[in-house]
Amino acid sequence: KNNLFGNVAVSGILNDDKGNLWIATNAGLICYNQNTKSYTILVRKSGLPSNLIESIQKDNEGNIWAGFQGAICKINIVTKEITSFTTADDLPDDDFENAVYDSASKKMFFTGNDELVYFYPSQLRKNIAGLKPVITGLQVMGKNHPLIKNEKINLSYSQNYITFNFSAPNYINAAENEY
Repeated sequence: KNNLFGNVAVSGILNDDKGNLWIATNAGLICYNQNTKSYTILVRKSGLPSNLIESIQKDNEGNIWAGFQGAICKINIVTKEITSFTTADDLPDDDFENAVYDSASKKMFFTGNDELVYFYPSQLRKNIAGLKPVITGLQVMGKNHPLIKNEKINLSYSQNYITFNFSAPNYINAAENEY
């Protein structure tokens, strides 16, 4: 009996189209390559919202979908890129305990908190508007410099310490905005 992963609770197992075995656990998502006998473990540091995966399923495009308390994640099986979706992305619930994919209707179903959530995986998108930063301030050599729209700013070579202040006003899913 060889236990590679220690004492973990398994909440789901599935095969993908590339010959990998995906194991959803309370310690992350294990991707075990059955051909090379190697594995990768995706955890919070990899981009998952939590190490505790409550459910796992794959869609007709071969993506892995994992359900968590508070989010659903889509994982690209080749690149291992993780995209998280929450109620801020218009999901009606925030607990995703069980997952089923119906290949006939191409719908993904998740249950949790006494609700049934379903969507078309190919149509689920992040709710992030494009951020357009606006320069709101300029300091040259530690002193404020006036900003006038479309006015050219000339600095001498000795004025080599500059600071820009900026803002990107976007309140949609503000917690996930990155600048």
